[in-house]
Amino acid sequence: MLRNILRRKLRSFLTIFGIAVGIFAVTVMGSMSEYFNNLVNRAVRYSAEVVRVFPKSAVAGPTSGILAEKEVDQFLKIPQVKEAFPALFTNLEDSGGSANIFGGNFAMGLPPENSQVAFSKVGLQSGRFLKKDDTSQAVIGSGLARNLGVKIGDKKTFKGQEFEIVGITKPTQVSQLDNLAVLPLKTVQEANKLEGFANAIILIPKKAKEAQIIADSVKKDFPKYNALSPQDVVDETKQGLLIFNVIILAGAFLAAIVGGFSTLNTMIMSISERTREIGIKKAIGATQLAILKEYLLESAFIGFLGGLLGLGLGYLGTIAINQTTKNLANGLEIFSLTPRLSLIALLFAVVLGSLAGLLPAINASRMNIVKALKEL
Repeated sequence: MLRNILRRKLRSFLTIFGIAVGIFAVTVMGSMSEYFNNLVNRAVRYSAEVVRVFPKSAVAGPTSGILAEKEVDQFLKIPQVKEAFPALFTNLEDSGGSANIFGGNFAMGLPPENSQVAFSKVGLQSGRFLKKDDTSQAVIGSGLARNLGVKIGDKKTFKGQEFEIVGITKPTQVSQLDNLAVLPLKTVQEANKLEGFANAIILIPKKAKEAQIIADSVKKDFPKYNALSPQDVVDETKQGLLIFNVIILAGAFLAAIVGGFSTLNTMIMSISERTREIGIKKAIGATQLAILKEYLLESAFIGFLGGLLGLGLGYLGTIAINQTTKNLANGLEIFSLTPRLSLIALLFAVVLGSLAGLLPAINASRMNIVKALKEL
């Protein structure tokens, strides 16, 4: 196979490179898809089985509408609810309001005594969670700690309030968690002049499996609010990801198929140039199956070489882009080249090469001996 491929070095190289470009596209675009899918799975894994409640007219998250802190009590009437407490999301800005000392990330104000249960799935890398009487202490994500260059005991200023770093959470590879600062609720309320108010309510179920029951109860019995269970978050995110995955993977596979046509062209030309050789092989006893196998394996091998080259280029490309985004966006890495994706890309290249060479191989195996031997 290798000898036959090397007969026309330039043509073979261009064919292999054509497939490599397609597999490079599959690898890079697929890595982005893998990253977002893994992000969803990790976010669900580390968010614990909690239900997040927001005003119905607001968008869930740091820009949610405002609700009174006393509204929390009504949700304790739901039988499946074990704990309920307010949360206030806000930007981490300095006292001047013009720069984000925490790298443009968000703070989450919580009653200090509830910080551990809210982040039970995440856990601590070092230090401790907030305690009931804490007012100027903070627990921050591992990414935020790395970007700020801080450790346990260091202090940072948030809107004129100095906070001591008492805890750093374990890395989760979820930017919303790794770059989050958890602060005492009262202090965050005072800094934003929102005493007695929050923009979310966290509900802790008595049993993890009851989270969806609680979310359904809130939607049914409390029409002013919207509730998101872990499953709701997964369903909404996956629906958006499905469209995203179809778009990027369709483009990538289209590029790969274009590479397959170059293999088809190469195999047709190769068989055309080796017609007399095929006739001689048949004359001395080569069967149709043997001829078919020879050319089919050759095209599959071309696909394999193109796949390896494309996979290597894709690997280097994802590393380079991840390093760039890591330096520019607080350690963010947007590509995840998993072993599963690598195997799929390589198999796709082999299958693509095999399919491209199938018709020429069949034609070669069925070639008439007399006509083949007459070729000059």
